Amino acid sequence: MTRLIVAAGGGGDAVAAAMLHAALYGGQDQAVILTYAWDRLLIDPLPGPRRPADFTGLERLTSAVWAVPAQARPIPPAGSTLPD
Repeated sequence: MTRLIVAAGGGGDAVAAAMLHAALYGGQDQAVILTYAWDRLLIDPLPGPRRPADFTGLERLTSAVWAVPAQARPIPPAGSTLPD
């Protein structure tokens, strides 16, 4: 079974959702975590959410859904506090 977890806040909410899934379910199945997160201007000088074209390393799942694997990175000058 795939779980859907919605992280409705900042980038930290997506990380917290992943940690919560790991704590509750361990290595069982994968979770799908959806977020519209973006970082504060101190980290990312370009306000607002990003498009898929603003990143390297994304994986297309469907025509409108992208996975953000660990190797994905924002294209500068954008920044991110998501862990490496």
